Amino acid sequence: MSDMTGTPHVPANAPDSSYGLIFVLFRPTSQHVENLRAARSQCDAIVAVDNTPEPDLALHDEFRAAGVDVVDNRNAGGLAGAYNRGTELLLERGVELVFLLDQDSTIDDSFCQRMAADCAPLRGTPFLVGPRIHETRAGNLMPLMPPTNPGFEVPEVDGLTPVEFLISSGSAFSAEAFRVLGEFREDFFIESVDIEYGLRGWARGVPSFANTRVTLDQTTGNISVHGEKFTFNHHAERCYYRARNYLFTLREYFPPRQAARALRFALQQVLLVLRFEDRKAQKVVATLAAVYDGLRGNLGRFEDVRPRTARFCTRR
Repeated sequence: MSDMTGTPHVPANAPDSSYGLIFVLFRPTSQHVENLRAARSQCDAIVAVDNTPEPDLALHDEFRAAGVDVVDNRNAGGLAGAYNRGTELLLERGVELVFLLDQDSTIDDSFCQRMAADCAPLRGTPFLVGPRIHETRAGNLMPLMPPTNPGFEVPEVDGLTPVEFLISSGSAFSAEAFRVLGEFREDFFIESVDIEYGLRGWARGVPSFANTRVTLDQTTGNISVHGEKFTFNHHAERCYYRARNYLFTLREYFPPRQAARALRFALQQVLLVLRFEDRKAQKVVATLAAVYDGLRGNLGRFEDVRPRTARFCTRR
């Protein structure tokens, strides 16, 4: 494990520089810094992108002293912006496989090595790959959704299952995939950035795979379980981005009959909020505004698209 104030320890079985990792920070706690240290022990090429509006610059100096590149992004473009800035740096360094990791995610000592080894047969091609996700609060593995009618022949690789999209944290994409697909959508800001990228991939001949041999523990929001149902307990602005971007994405990549499932999803979220969550008025208003904006293609930051609604929904 790295010492953030000294020379990082590199294990004997350290990977080569063919892959790198983007670690996204937002108001990091000491635990998040520990997670970054664990990630640093696996990758020679690692970029910490700090989306904190007013970051701790002394902490940045500690990261740099430990061999971590730091991007002071201050939430420009949200999560998508962090991914794009980090990818630019890693591709400049000649990295062939780019891993994404959120600060809440923890990986074991061989995570990147195993993921890279299992997708080695795809080397030199455009692809996206991710682990199975174990939702720690819900206590189960997230389901794998097969792709909807891919329009090209999908490579067969032992242990890799084609999926419609991946959860971004823990996933990776080849340099060739980024060159084909381009940047993550910064007008999404946050939420469904990964879903849109996966669907864009299938539309442009770039497959996504789940590595069934590797599992990542992760918590999705402040999730709470109510029998067979669950709620995320996001703030109202996250409800807005989640519903709007998901609806817009399905509208872009699917026929109307299939895209209608996003409307059902939004309605279900409203009903669950009314039944189980607090700050009901703000969250319901945010979700209804999201449906309208998703259908109309009104993208961008909530406070820019709907200033008055955003002020109501985000007041504490």
